[in-house]
Amino acid sequence: MADVFKDRLDSFYGSVSKSKRFADQVKVTEDTKFIGFDAYKKAIDVLRPGDVVILGTPPAFRWVHFTYAIEKGINVFMEKPVAVDGPAAKRMFALAEESVKKKMKVGVGLMCRHCEARGEMYQRIRDGAIGDLTLLRAYRLGGQTGNTPVPKRAEGKNELEYQIRHFHGFLWRAAGPIATS
Repeated sequence: MADVFKDRLDSFYGSVSKSKRFADQVKVTEDTKFIGFDAYKKAIDVLRPGDVVILGTPPAFRWVHFTYAIEKGINVFMEKPVAVDGPAAKRMFALAEESVKKKMKVGVGLMCRHCEARGEMYQRIRDGAIGDLTLLRAYRLGGQTGNTPVPKRAEGKNELEYQIRHFHGFLWRAAGPIATS
């Protein structure tokens, strides 16, 4: 496991290692917990080609971590969104092509794609069950999506750490509501 912040790593580790569902599957030791901006490299270096790394960090870092996983031949599951802007999206498309050439397995956590009800609805629309579609509107009822309020930065905390810890409140870190919907 890797994180920039020790308290975050400890929290996530505690969540999965004490979970009734996953506790017996967690094989993370103190030697395989890494902290810092280069921690992702250390965590990926522990894996063997064919293993899978889960990239659940703020999306602003996604392309950097994906690049390293490709270099090492490590399969990837990454959370959405995968990019925060156009240039990062172009970079991710190029990296995806590179991963295909290396015959890697790459998955993205797009929750709607795993929803059977939405899949059934999509198939019925394609099959013409409701006639010709002239307009389709969708609403996401998920609370605030225009911005994510963040607490005031505590005195003495550096700006970069503050923004990483509260990345959903900063477009350059999280891409905003459109990319996360």
